[in-house]
Amino acid sequence: MHSDWGLGVRHPYGAAAGLDVENPEPVQFGKKLVAAVEDGQIEPGVVDTACRRILRTTYRFACAEDPLPSYDDELVACAAHRAVAREAAEKAAVLLTNDGTLPLPKSANLAVFGRLAALANTGDFGSSAVRPPYVVTALQGIAAALERAEMALSGDESDPSAAAQAAQAADAAVDVVGYTAAEEGEFIHGVDQIDLPDAVGELAEAAADALTVVGGRGGDRASLRLPADQVTLIRAVCEANPRTVVVIVAGSAVMVGEWSDAAASVLQTFYSGMEGGNALAALLFGEVSPSGKLPFTVAADEADYPFFDRDADSIEYGPWHGYSLFEREGRRAQFPFGHGLSYAEFVYRGLKARRGNDGLAVEITVYNDGDVPADEVTQLYVGFPGVAVERPRKLLRGFQRTRLGPGDRRTLRFEVPLAELRYWCAISRDWQLEHGEYTILVGGSSEASRLKRVVVAV
Repeated sequence: MHSDWGLGVRHPYGAAAGLDVENPEPVQFGKKLVAAVEDGQIEPGVVDTACRRILRTTYRFACAEDPLPSYDDELVACAAHRAVAREAAEKAAVLLTNDGTLPLPKSANLAVFGRLAALANTGDFGSSAVRPPYVVTALQGIAAALERAEMALSGDESDPSAAAQAAQAADAAVDVVGYTAAEEGEFIHGVDQIDLPDAVGELAEAAADALTVVGGRGGDRASLRLPADQVTLIRAVCEANPRTVVVIVAGSAVMVGEWSDAAASVLQTFYSGMEGGNALAALLFGEVSPSGKLPFTVAADEADYPFFDRDADSIEYGPWHGYSLFEREGRRAQFPFGHGLSYAEFVYRGLKARRGNDGLAVEITVYNDGDVPADEVTQLYVGFPGVAVERPRKLLRGFQRTRLGPGDRRTLRFEVPLAELRYWCAISRDWQLEHGEYTILVGGSSEASRLKRVVVAV
């Protein structure tokens, strides 16, 4: 057995309980474990047993037949892998708002702003770190799409006034904002300084408190808002050019209410990897329609989220969270769970649901009423009777990605097993199925106005 990462082990006694490996650094299983053995608190045989299990597992895999005859260096970042990386970046991006400015014509005189636009920023440098042979930045991807040998930033956070002047002279503007591993990298215990590539380290020098964390590196963000200098830049560029697209690079929810109304479009790309810049250009210029959906709820106000203290030693939360909490409390989200716009227009028709022997069978037809081919991620939610016990108003119980050309339609079929309708009964201490009327809701978001619904008896 091995532990979770970062403070997953609180005492060397974990070894006596059967834990073999402490990840990622030996905080408890280092000198403290040696001292516990020397003091007689832990039997030496405990360490011997753990070592045998580790070596036995290592030997088993070392002796296993390799699934490939060879894995040469040429396979790393080969054409097929690069295509998958780009596809993932294109499909993950979520179009939050759009007044029609996107997609942009390639003939437009485009100005690009923000330090992050020129930064190879793949996010966390903790357990999810990868070292690709190259990273296409947003600026490089846009330049390549416009067939320019090179392209310089039109401005950044250091001089908002100069950026505004450059934006005013452009047909449209793209402002790349967000975070790096310095602000929201994985917290790794036992390291005093964040170990980041030079470019990221230099970028974060102005915010030294984000770099140094007592007893470790990385950690939770101190704020859900963008840094103040980025907000200032957004406002300056948007005021100078109403056709400004704001691109958010971040791994989770970002409060946008203080500036989003001024932007023509807002696109969240998350950390889009080695092909991120090319994917962004394809999205901006309409080669690909955005099709990602939010995997979380973006609140209109930070206070709408459960209380959070990143310095707390312990905290207790109830069972309600995410969109189920927002719906229970009647809180309005800035962007609901599952939200994501497209360059196409999708229409849902003919929702049907019936009870089968093993669960619910659901059908719905999706129609592309737009002018461009696009993917739609159709989401199926189930609302419960909620008489025997309080349940969420609805929960996601299925989704499908569908590609449709202009005028195309497709009938989608979902199966929802009865097991996914059950709830845990604290009295009988088992899973129970409540009989009654279940509401089936299907559409392109968890937002009620975007969902078709039908009731089925179970």
